[in-house]
Amino acid sequence: MSKRGAAEVTKKVKKAKSAVHMSPEEISSLGTEITTSTTNYNKLSELMSLLKSTDEDVHTAALNSLYNVFRHMAKEDLLLNPDHVLEPKTKDQKTKVPDLNKKTVAEWISPKYETYKKHVLKMLNTSKSANSRLMALEILMRLIKIENKCWSADGVSWFPTRLLGEIVWAIATCSVDVNLSTLSHFVSEYLDKYDDIRFHVYNESGKLFRQTNIPDSVDQKKLSIRIQELFLHADAAAFPKSNAEITSFWTKKPTSKKDAILHHDTQTLAFQTGWLRILGLPQTNDQYKTVLTVMHQKIIPFLNQPHTTMDFLTQSYNMGGGVALLALNGLFSLMQKQNLEYPDFYSKLYALLDEQVLYASYRSRFFRLLDIFLSSSHLASAIVASFIKRCSRLALTAPPAAVVTLYPFVYNQLKRHPACMTLLQRHVEGEYEDPFDPEETDPLKTNALESSLWELETVQSHYHPNISKLAKIISEPFRKPQYNMEDFLDHSYESLIDQEMGKNIRNVPAVEFDKFKVFGDGQYMEGWSF
Repeated sequence: MSKRGAAEVTKKVKKAKSAVHMSPEEISSLGTEITTSTTNYNKLSELMSLLKSTDEDVHTAALNSLYNVFRHMAKEDLLLNPDHVLEPKTKDQKTKVPDLNKKTVAEWISPKYETYKKHVLKMLNTSKSANSRLMALEILMRLIKIENKCWSADGVSWFPTRLLGEIVWAIATCSVDVNLSTLSHFVSEYLDKYDDIRFHVYNESGKLFRQTNIPDSVDQKKLSIRIQELFLHADAAAFPKSNAEITSFWTKKPTSKKDAILHHDTQTLAFQTGWLRILGLPQTNDQYKTVLTVMHQKIIPFLNQPHTTMDFLTQSYNMGGGVALLALNGLFSLMQKQNLEYPDFYSKLYALLDEQVLYASYRSRFFRLLDIFLSSSHLASAIVASFIKRCSRLALTAPPAAVVTLYPFVYNQLKRHPACMTLLQRHVEGEYEDPFDPEETDPLKTNALESSLWELETVQSHYHPNISKLAKIISEPFRKPQYNMEDFLDHSYESLIDQEMGKNIRNVPAVEFDKFKVFGDGQYMEGWSF
């Protein structure tokens, strides 16, 4: 190596070392130098090298300074669009670089801009500091504004969907954000507030999260959980209900009325595209329950084609147990508002009415829906009789809080469907062989209508005084109006005990204190006798 070459290498090394030890003020000054004179553009490499600094203050100053530099470059039309390589605009003849080829400069600067974006995206995805992730998110969202303004042609709005997709991916695959702070911030500050961000997030999610696009290194279940969190955190009330409500934009509002983002139908279609893609990913039982709990309120009403969720709801319903119970809300919404038919609906509903549902945390939800499903006067009496009979049979072994629900439910069904009163009027004497087949899965074939409700009379001897009293309504004339089920659905052991403890005792029961000689001479057990 020549002396001249060695001197240049030494000069570069010294320059790099001095850059690493720059103060935040000097870094800011360096960025200002770059933006104020074209002759200083070559200092951009020096500023880019500071991104490797382990000093937090230096790194932060470099991030902010580079943001200001690239914002300036965008105004000067020196950033090329990697998706559509455009010629820099030439309408501004008073360029600040008359002695340089503008395209050549843009081709030198643009890769550095792409490197900067990748660095900030990596921060968003891997930084252990919540503040650093939020700072990265703020920078990236501002870059979306810059790219939109820089690369939109006259009369044609261009949105940086690739960058937004990369932001969503970074948030979704972030393994260090266990408290979902970045996700919550993104939803509250951008997804809920801006119609353009909402539209493109849902649209890009549908493209990003195809199973064929997900690397093997990414846990699909964890990814699905995070994306569901992203979508479920969104405020359903913020979703536009008409074209007139699409008014809030993070980027420049499109001027053409033909732009898809300005139409409510395309907004709902994007929402549907995103959700269907996410529902197609592998799901855990907890995920099924989380989505199904709110599906009828936060998802189905905002879909362009609500019937497209039928496959997911059917799959959930066929799983049985708590997942199937929660799927009822969504299925009912489709059946009621979209006039969709579900094959063997009442057979599968009948299968859900078992011992497990009486202990489930969703018991009250199930009986609310069951009451609605059996409200139609067009239902076959044999079907209704099967549900009444099964409820009566379950009352024999049900916990007290569930029995409190079963009796008013049966009473209401008998009032609503007089043809089933034969179950109550059929007296059982002597040896009786019940024709009801509890193993039959088809409610039309259980022979329930030929049976009787002897179980309800048996429960009148229940140990709990409130239940035995409630059970006597079946033996009384049916002159009362239907019970309000809401008064009986949410009872528990605790509420029953509190109810007993809260009673006013008019007459104090007489008691006598006795000593029982049970252990031989001189050894007694003390107790109360009534």
